[in-house]
Amino acid sequence: MKRALSSAGPKIKRLTSCSAVILLLSLVFTTQAQASVSPKSNPPDYPLTAKTFGVPDPTPVPAPAPCDPEVSGPLCDADSTAPYKPFANPESALETSGVQSYEAVPATGMWPYTPTLKILSHWPSGETSACSGMLVDAQTLITAASCVYTHQAERCLAGDAACWIEDLEAIPAYEDGLDPYGKSGYQTILTWTEWTDSQNKDYDLAAVQLRYPLGAYLGWLGIGFNNDNNFFLTDPFTSTSYPDSAPFSGERMAEWAGSFTDVNPETLYFSEPCDAGQVGASANSAAAIAYGVLSFEDSTLGTAVTRLTYEKFAAIRDFMDVGLPKGEVDLAVFDVQAAPKWNYPGQCL
Repeated sequence: MKRALSSAGPKIKRLTSCSAVILLLSLVFTTQAQASVSPKSNPPDYPLTAKTFGVPDPTPVPAPAPCDPEVSGPLCDADSTAPYKPFANPESALETSGVQSYEAVPATGMWPYTPTLKILSHWPSGETSACSGMLVDAQTLITAASCVYTHQAERCLAGDAACWIEDLEAIPAYEDGLDPYGKSGYQTILTWTEWTDSQNKDYDLAAVQLRYPLGAYLGWLGIGFNNDNNFFLTDPFTSTSYPDSAPFSGERMAEWAGSFTDVNPETLYFSEPCDAGQVGASANSAAAIAYGVLSFEDSTLGTAVTRLTYEKFAAIRDFMDVGLPKGEVDLAVFDVQAAPKWNYPGQCL
């Protein structure tokens, strides 16, 4: 027994020495590997941010892949997602061009007006503000970033210079206090850090994933981009929104129809004025494609529209594709009514 114990001693020492060498080599290789993937040497590019309801901290989102002309060809110059028209309207405003003025829409409950949303933004301070928006998928809307993230300190908690909304109400076909198709709060918001960090109006744009698929039975417009500036100066466009000013007073939907008067790489302009209730409304082509959202009023040029470029288009398109069913859409019950109030045996509802 003594012989066995003594002979085991050198083996234990040799094993200990080998373990030490292996551990040392492991530490060296681990340190080299960590140094080779150091975030400082190759910082990721996160120009977008996503805010999920109930989660205090937003999630950084990387930029979409750049468009490759050799692969995509003309799609690098113009592209769009498909609109969904659930029912026919004999007189679609999207198929006509009118004068540059706001007029009441003929019927908020008809296509192409059903995807237009009145948005009530609820801020941490308790204040509520009004905007407009547009459904661009069964469960996604686009609006201005200023409708979901503000740099007005009075809307935030004491000490905060900027903040996200607490929640919102997206109400389709709203009119005179009625919400005939129900409404939805938000699940996730996508916007640009150029807006949240520095209030850059070129990025006053947001996409909002709703909790309920309102567009499944109301329809939606597509989103698109076009690098040809002449397209915006010659083709007819429309915009539907909820102006705060009279005679609409935020209670009735208004429509503008015409062409843009000035075009910049990131901004489009038309001559009509814009008030707070219209901010976030989309500018739409006759093919039912939204090419930007109303952002602010310029004292010289009129209403400024944050233009959808390829990068913005691709980011929103990718956002719509994540986690949403592409085949059948699960519908949600919003309102059920039955009569008579009291039911007796043998009596049908």
